[in-house]
Amino acid sequence: MIVDNSPDLAMAKARPALPILKGDNSKGEFSGWQVGIDSIRTQASIQNGDLFIFANDTASRLRRLTRIDDWLFQRSFRQCLRSDGIAGEVNSSLEPMVLPRGELQSWVSTYFFALSGKYLNATGGQLIPADVPYPAALDVKDKKIVFDFFIDSTLAGHINEWLFPREGRKGWYKTHSSSAQQLVFKANMIYLEKSLSLAVCNQGGKIHPTYGHKLAMRYKRKMERAYEREKRKSHS
Repeated sequence: MIVDNSPDLAMAKARPALPILKGDNSKGEFSGWQVGIDSIRTQASIQNGDLFIFANDTASRLRRLTRIDDWLFQRSFRQCLRSDGIAGEVNSSLEPMVLPRGELQSWVSTYFFALSGKYLNATGGQLIPADVPYPAALDVKDKKIVFDFFIDSTLAGHINEWLFPREGRKGWYKTHSSSAQQLVFKANMIYLEKSLSLAVCNQGGKIHPTYGHKLAMRYKRKMERAYEREKRKSHS
């Protein structure tokens, strides 16, 4: 199904055969995905052996997924199906980040991921548990996101590095065209992404990396470099 969080979402018009639900975008894709989960729960109970697959527009607009990527994602999703947890592309930080419900050093990127029904049953059907405080980001001052007191310096630094990258470093592609309000909103989405992986781990679930094998990681890096070269060439 599609959750339409935007009035000009072309995908919804292109795929009329799919159920289209209306989202309010209050928590970006996370509230949108929750609308989808809630709709399913009105029709059937969630079983521990179910698998939920989520995606946002990044999967189609900003990533070039080949058949090899497809196979790697399917492999990690099958692992998630056999074992409780979350599956997708995993990223990590050099130091643990302290969130309101524990520490986290690795997390699944939520542009395309799978989640076990067992986790959703454990949280009462909530993608992000209700006890996770929100919002975390409050304002922008001096080209930095100002966070609430419960966000530690490592997580704050990680998010600010992505939204306000130093010269020559990778960062969010919309940083320079976004308002302060949009940057705060994006910072909160990054916080929720980390909160989801932590919530899964707190429930006893595992993180299943799509690019967990060394060869898969080498392939991913090679494709990323090729994509970056292509982008630079198109902008020159």
